[in-house]
Amino acid sequence: MELTPAEGRVLGCLIEQEAAAPDAVPLTLNALRLACNQPTGRDPVVAYDDRTVEDTLLALKSRGLARFFPPTKEVRTTRYRQRADERWRMGPAELAVLAVLLLRGVQTVAQVRSQVQRLHPLADPSEVDAVLDTLAAHARAPEPRRLPGGGGRARPAG
Repeated sequence: MELTPAEGRVLGCLIEQEAAAPDAVPLTLNALRLACNQPTGRDPVVAYDDRTVEDTLLALKSRGLARFFPPTKEVRTTRYRQRADERWRMGPAELAVLAVLLLRGVQTVAQVRSQVQRLHPLADPSEVDAVLDTLAAHARAPEPRRLPGGGGRARPAG
């Protein structure tokens, strides 16, 4: 499934926030916009406004990848949650790898392993390799691909 850059960023942020701060989920529009526009740990860095995030959420909802929670007496604003886990039948490890790929762009396997640990601690680092292979083998999610090696060059820190 192809996602636009904005859809990838918003979905990645929804997944990341759910893994990193489950008590804060579902997210408000403001919290989601701040997560999308965070300058560290993102490639590329973006500056989305509320309208861009709202339009992207509507697109994700139409694809079954986002859920909206309307305001209630206790909660005065609409809140949002990802549904990739249900839509694509993914577990926490797969979601963590997907979020890292969506938010950080092209990376080495070692970089993915390092970043996934903060979202979903893995007992065995080779689990990331297995998850990457699983994601690449299924057309249900945005497609990770192994790229040819770069001759030992490191990706610039961002």
